[in-house]
Amino acid sequence: GGGRAGGHGSAGGGDGWGSEQLPGGVKGQVYIEELQWCMDDKQCLKYIEGIEGSAKPLLNLERKLVEFSRTYMFALNYERETAEKLKNFATHFAQETKAGYSDSAYKAALCHTLNILESKVWASLKDVYATEDMRAKAKMESMTQANCSGLGIPKDFLDIDFGEAVDKFKTLDQVKSPVLKLFRLQDIQEKTLDAIRKGRKQASMTVFGSITTDAGPVGMDELLPIFLMIICKAGVADLVTSFKFVKYFSYDIGSSQFGDFLISLCESCVKYLT
Repeated sequence: GGGRAGGHGSAGGGDGWGSEQLPGGVKGQVYIEELQWCMDDKQCLKYIEGIEGSAKPLLNLERKLVEFSRTYMFALNYERETAEKLKNFATHFAQETKAGYSDSAYKAALCHTLNILESKVWASLKDVYATEDMRAKAKMESMTQANCSGLGIPKDFLDIDFGEAVDKFKTLDQVKSPVLKLFRLQDIQEKTLDAIRKGRKQASMTVFGSITTDAGPVGMDELLPIFLMIICKAGVADLVTSFKFVKYFSYDIGSSQFGDFLISLCESCVKYLT
């Protein structure tokens, strides 16, 4: 299968994934199936090949992936259409198997598609959004030089140490899969909230399903300037490309129940910085 050349073995190997906060608060080596497939394409293919009558549909899928990789041209603001195209590849695979369409066959094919094409998609997005990435980087640098003073961070939060979240954000470029980037962003959001909990003791946390107390709620208004500060201090490279990559090509695989809030938060940060 020449079409598999672009895939990877284990995107998570030796990367500390096992100790990270997992969706739903589960720690350790407990991954949902799709996350495993995105971390190890061999495991993904093993599942696909175990589906009844999958040989010919898999061959057809591989051909489409090779063709896409060789010829597809990305355009500004066409990520949604491109993402739909990849979803259709996976849907057709699942429909063509002898076993008939199933959600797990579709998701396995989608994970395999991402494993093969992630470098093509990333490089293409980076090329298309190079100017926006540079603009965001310049704004982050100027904000950091001004000690993030113009962001409007509430006084209650100014003395809180967000160092762990900043350090984790600096590692975002170490993971290549859009699914695993989303996974890491979820860990960053959790570290941000942990810092607020520690800093404000019994502070109310009404976002992400946390326990509420009588103290004031922490919502988008408070989190947006904090997240902006964390991004600026981390000096996230390729910020716009990274966001587009995660928003359109992670397909909510392994997303926590508050994934939409996180995407909205990141989108607001990107808009502010560009």
